Amino acid sequence: MKSIEEVIQRLDEIILQEESQASALAYFAILYRHMTSRVLQGVRNHQFQDADRMVRLDIEFAQRYFEAYNAFKSNRPLTQSWQLAFSAITRHSPIVLQHLLLGINAHINLDLAVAAALVAPKDSIHQLRSDFDQINVVISELLDEVQSKLQKYGGPCGISAVS
Repeated sequence: MKSIEEVIQRLDEIILQEESQASALAYFAILYRHMTSRVLQGVRNHQFQDADRMVRLDIEFAQRYFEAYNAFKSNRPLTQSWQLAFSAITRHSPIVLQHLLLGINAHINLDLAVAAALVAPKDSIHQLRSDFDQINVVISELLDEVQSKLQKYGGPCGISAVS
């Protein structure tokens, strides 16, 4: 992948596939798509200190999710955090918030650290600080919107990727 737009396109494909199967795997992908769209908007609006680095980070970060998703779907080994997040739907029926939190835990607590280290190795990692702070602002702006959609579309996979 070479752009955030390609990341969004791949997320759309995952969402459509999972929604067509009424799979709860769509929940995290939908949330992730909304956040990625907002990051893209932030890049376009020059909200980050280093937009090119933010694009590279976003792509590297997304690639970790796509690799985990693809591994799970093809029964290949994957990290324990993603295995737990994805397989939770097969063992029991967690509520939507639990699906989101399991995905967020795997993606933020593992994937973000790996992606950041790849994009800004060694001491250059400190240069990410202001963009990390900004991404928290960008994402926090979505909380009310996401919460509203969760309340409105409470049914299985009822949150539209484009709404």
